Amino acid sequence: MGGVVGILGRGMASSLRELEAEKSAAIRYRGLAAEKEQQAAYVASSAQHQNEYLLRSANEKANEVYQKYRQQAASQQAAMAASGLRGDSYTVQHLLKNNRFQALLDESAIQAHLQTDVYENNLSAAQQVRTLKTAAQQYRRSAGKSNFGWKLGISLLDLFSAR
Repeated sequence: MGGVVGILGRGMASSLRELEAEKSAAIRYRGLAAEKEQQAAYVASSAQHQNEYLLRSANEKANEVYQKYRQQAASQQAAMAASGLRGDSYTVQHLLKNNRFQALLDESAIQAHLQTDVYENNLSAAQQVRTLKTAAQQYRRSAGKSNFGWKLGISLLDLFSAR
């Protein structure tokens, strides 16, 4: 009878060690899941900051285009006035309209580039966030799954079949 109790005791001790190991693994998996969630939040926040930077950069470029247009128009008007052409002449008006049209095209190109950059930034961030959240979900599932019952049953079967 002492042998059976010893075998049962060793089996229970082994099962308790396995239970503790599974608890420890569950805690580790929950920690990894929380870490992945934090990384996902960081990626989303970083993408938002990147979008703000892209918008500020595009605004600065648009302002530079506008300033360049104004300076160019003023210098062309001064040069034409010095050569004797008046501001209301067809040639002067045509050059000024052409310069304004070019500035509008440049602004439009900046806007299109901004939209593309923001779209690519958002798409990349969404993919990263989805990957991180999926990993977090998988870690949570792993933390919730326990094989302890099966392992205990197999240990008991092994114990009684060894007799």
